[in-house]
Amino acid sequence: MGGYKPARTPTSSSKIDASSSPPLKDPTTYRSLVGALQYVTLIRPNITFPVNQACQHLQQLTEAHLTTVKRIFQYLKGTISSRLFFKPGPIQLSTYCDADWASCPLDHMSTNGFCVFLGPNPISWCAKKQPIVVCSSTKAEYCCLAHTAVEISWLCSLFKELHIPILSTSVIWCDNTSAIVFASNPVFHARSEHIEVDYHFVREQVTRNFLDVRHIPSNI
Repeated sequence: MGGYKPARTPTSSSKIDASSSPPLKDPTTYRSLVGALQYVTLIRPNITFPVNQACQHLQQLTEAHLTTVKRIFQYLKGTISSRLFFKPGPIQLSTYCDADWASCPLDHMSTNGFCVFLGPNPISWCAKKQPIVVCSSTKAEYCCLAHTAVEISWLCSLFKELHIPILSTSVIWCDNTSAIVFASNPVFHARSEHIEVDYHFVREQVTRNFLDVRHIPSNI
């Protein structure tokens, strides 16, 4: 990749269109590159989503898939000096989460994404496809909210074992007002029977004041 020009973004599209692309002659190269990128996501949260997209295509590979992976390396080349800086701050957890509804063109499953901050510092992030197909963006957002709540619950347990007190209620920022209503209003339970387990978990966390789900506009 030494002769390639750097790219300003890790991907040009949220979906890989490989319908008209010729088959890839050497799939081993693609899989090796994707495996290396998975390690890079441990220190570069901004490529987590495109790497997750690349990992979903390890069979029936085409030239379009390889071009997408090369684009990520071009981005890394242009941002080789980027770093995560950690500084002192309050012992408080805040999380931003979002869902890309029905983003997969093959099975129409949604993708979750979240980033957890300890004070001003990012400490945990994830981009992962949801295990079920949901029929609305609200339900996709709520499933994402539930997975994020599980991560926060685990982190709180970890801090408790380390005898590090969390100073205040953990906050989850979400851009879907309907999902926030699901988390705080039991009247809406009958409309979400197929996500009942997720519903009960998030509701319990909110009711016990372990979580505070707040709205944040998408255009920020």
